[in-house]
Formats: sequence, structure tokens, C-alpha cells
Amino acid sequence: MSTKITILVLVMAAMIVAPAVADVVTVSGPSQVEDAVVRGDEPDANLGQHAGDKVSRMFVDANGWGVGRHWLVKFDLSAIPTGSTIVSATYGIYVRRNSGRTVPTVNDYQISRLQAGKGWIEGLDDYERPARAGDVTWSHQAFGSTPWETGGATGASDIDLATSVSWDVAGNNIDPGYITVDLKNMVQDWVSGTWENNGMLHWGGTYETPVGDNQVYNWTYSSESIETTRLPYLTIEYTVVPEPSSLLALAAFGAAGLGFIRRRRS
Repeated sequence: MSTKITILVLVMAAMIVAPAVADVVTVSGPSQVEDAVVRGDEPDANLGQHAGDKVSRMFVDANGWGVGRHWLVKFDLSAIPTGSTIVSATYGIYVRRNSGRTVPTVNDYQISRLQAGKGWIEGLDDYERPARAGDVTWSHQAFGSTPWETGGATGASDIDLATSVSWDVAGNNIDPGYITVDLKNMVQDWVSGTWENNGMLHWGGTYETPVGDNQVYNWTYSSESIETTRLPYLTIEYTVVPEPSSLLALAAFGAAGLGFIRRRRS
């Protein structure tokens, strides 16, 4: 009898303390990702549905040729239960060179999450100038009504500068392909609800050696790209925190089991 009691107690304990099994989800494609380019040389234009093979020239802000072109990206995280623990979150960006030319090393491209209240609308057109009312542009969070604090959405009230993540592209004349960035902390805050998910902004970047026109930039691919093997993606591994009701049910089961044991002993 003692052996059976021990086994029953161990089974109940295992049910209560057993670790959650991690799940993995990849978010990608036009139904799960919103993205839009904003251009400093076209401050009132919207480039939301950019379905060509490339989405944007990634000019460096500090000393690049021309003017900045930033990229807003937001992933739909509704498939992940609120409050889940994020084990890892890997963001993949496919980068290609400008027509095979040698591009110098670019350091400190920035990814910054948008502040609360900084939601934006991707837009319905490949290139609309001026933008439709409410669509995102370089100058406006919502064109015609709500400007960014700073053009390109880089003001302190536009993005959270303190938690920005930087990444680099090594100089070469060969496409680097997918570059991956760790966004675990951002995704954790979005999923837990401690930070409003308004997506993130790509911006910044510096390089050391000046070169000629049309050389200091890379291309990135949009969520609507016809190159479906080169779409931006976010792969998230997470565990679901047990609901309080589930823990109560396990506790009740344990209590019932202990009561059964006592009755059998008596």
C-alpha cells in the first residue's frame, strides 16, 4: 500500500511542478506583418504596399548619400497568449546590395520600438503622394492630422531610444542575405502588455569611407515582396504561463487524492 501511495503522490507533484513545453511560431507575410517606408526626400509620400522585389534603400543617416529612408515594421503577435514567457525572438531581415556594387561596412543601423500612442497605418498603395489622409509618412504619424515629433519618427516621444538595438552590415559586393537580430526583450514587453505594440523603426547607421552616389546603401525586402523566400520574419519561442484556474484545478485534484489516501488508510 505504501508504494502505491508514494507513486500517487509523486504523480500529483509532477503534474503541479512539470515545466511548460515551449512552442515556436514564425510571423511573416502580408497578413501578419505591416511595413511602410518613409522618405526624407518625399516627406508627404506613403509607401505602404511595396510589392516589388525590394522595399527600400537603407541610406545611412549620419553621413550617407542623399537623405534618410526609414522603415516601419509591425508584427501581429496575437497567436501568442498574453503573459507568455518569451524564450527567444529572432528577427530576420534579408539584405541585398545595390546592383552588385561594393558597399562599405555600415555600422549601427538602429531598431527602435515606437512609443505608446504612436500607432500608424501602413497605407493601401505602392506609392501615393501626397499620402491619403491618416496614412504614415516621413512627416506624419497620420498624414493630414498628426505629425511625428521629428521627421522620420526619431523624436524622443516617437521611439524609445533607451532600448534601441543596433546591427551592422559588413562591406562587400556579395549579398549578405538574411541578417538576424535578437528582439527577445521587445517581444516580451509587447506580449506581456507592459509596452504597447506599435511596431518598430529602422533608422540610423554610419560608415567611415565616403564613396560615390548610389553606392552607400543596401536593399531590404518588404512583407509584400514577390520574392517570397526573402520576406522579413520573426520567429518566437515561448512558454505559456499556467492560468490561475489551472493551478487551482491541480490543487483540488491533489487534495482529492490525499483525501482518498487517508480514507484507504482508515
